[in-house]
Amino acid sequence: MLPSTYAFLPEGKNTKIYFISPNIYCCGAGTMTDTDMTTQLISSNLELHSLSMGHLRRAATANQMLKQILFRFQGHIGAALVLGAVLAPHLYSIYAHGLTGKLPYITIGSWSLAAMIALHKFKPAGLFSDLESGRNIDLCVISQTKLDFLPPFDIPSKKGSRFGRYKSEKGAIAILTEKVTSLKTEVLEETVQTMGTS
Repeated sequence: MLPSTYAFLPEGKNTKIYFISPNIYCCGAGTMTDTDMTTQLISSNLELHSLSMGHLRRAATANQMLKQILFRFQGHIGAALVLGAVLAPHLYSIYAHGLTGKLPYITIGSWSLAAMIALHKFKPAGLFSDLESGRNIDLCVISQTKLDFLPPFDIPSKKGSRFGRYKSEKGAIAILTEKVTSLKTEVLEETVQTMGTS
């Protein structure tokens, strides 16, 4: 039988972690509206599957559905996803053109290379210089008995102070040479065409 309670993320949180089913969550990169609508569609389809079958669907089913939708639109839906699930633990990468992969750890998004460095336990990377990711890390841990949603740190990094002036005064940069060339243009023919609306 299906569980009577479903775990949802706290409302009002601007996260990139999306509910698929009680045992499957998805992290999104790309256009937030595309990832939101795509994951909502898959979530409702999996709910219908679960109701008809009487048990939770597997992550492979969600992966296949997402792959088919994104491949159909050939990258025009801006959604790159990391799909995580438990019953048997799975982690899938799903790219905007429909390519998928099953890996032990996955990074997707504008700072994915920086995250890959962190996953390899190298020196910290330049996450805080990235304007696209929102300067935070959202974590979702799925276990057999519960879902732990770990919100981002309130102050992930403190803004530094400037050490000098970065504005040049007018005339501070000398012009070595200046050459002005005038261009002669001539209109040979001009036509106006109207488009038919019927």
